Amino acid sequence: MENYQIPDSRINSPARHYFRRSPRYARLNGRLPWCAVGQTYLQIDLGRTFKVTSIATQGGRTDTGDKWVKQYKVAFYAGATRVMYSESGLEKPIQGNRDASSVMKYQLKEPFVTRKLRIYPGLQFQPFCLRMEIYGCNPNPECILPGSVFWGLWSRRDNTLNYYRAFITRITASHINFHLQLNNAQWRSYKRTEPVLVIDKIPEMKEISVNSSVIAVHRPSFQEWYRAGNVAGSNERLSLVHVRFKNGDQRLVPLNQLRSVKRPKFCVDRV
Repeated sequence: MENYQIPDSRINSPARHYFRRSPRYARLNGRLPWCAVGQTYLQIDLGRTFKVTSIATQGGRTDTGDKWVKQYKVAFYAGATRVMYSESGLEKPIQGNRDASSVMKYQLKEPFVTRKLRIYPGLQFQPFCLRMEIYGCNPNPECILPGSVFWGLWSRRDNTLNYYRAFITRITASHINFHLQLNNAQWRSYKRTEPVLVIDKIPEMKEISVNSSVIAVHRPSFQEWYRAGNVAGSNERLSLVHVRFKNGDQRLVPLNQLRSVKRPKFCVDRV
């Protein structure tokens, strides 16, 4: 935010801004703040997916005095599903500022992966003003975090396992939930110990060997649907893999329509 790598066009709010301070001013240490009133939010599109690790906030000065946000909540998008930031299974109100100039930085105890997030200022101080910054890094595709994407086990039928691309939306001490990318109204919940996720990474041909476990497109007309199988052979020159599915069907699958069965890991031990 502060370095303007996020352009003004990707910082928005539905609220009518106060003191002519639009959302584009919501940058940490900026000369002016974003100011608004009522129950609203600030939405930031990061431009690509990041692992978000901490958030800093700051108030601001107006013609009628100093304003700031005393408390706020955070939401993020896991695909098309909006998820409220939680800690230990409960929505987390985050302590904001006590004056207009000091910076309050909060380290997220349960980092998440997203491209788009929202800040919901509390209603304790009206109108309010806000400047902020978001800190993070590139996500590890092997880490299970809220917002991360994998191939998730959807059903066991026709003597095989059926997978769809899915976004992690909730992690508790015992379970993990995901929503489908294809239809975010559909979701599954599994025990953390169940091997139901596959890393979403196209393998290299040298990683493919006969009898290795894979998931792959079962029907060319339905490329969102992957099925479990084993490698029966490969054509390195054409980047094709001969897959024998668990139900007995066989097909030559392009390498980019196949994933090796590699399981992700939990990167936050306590939730």
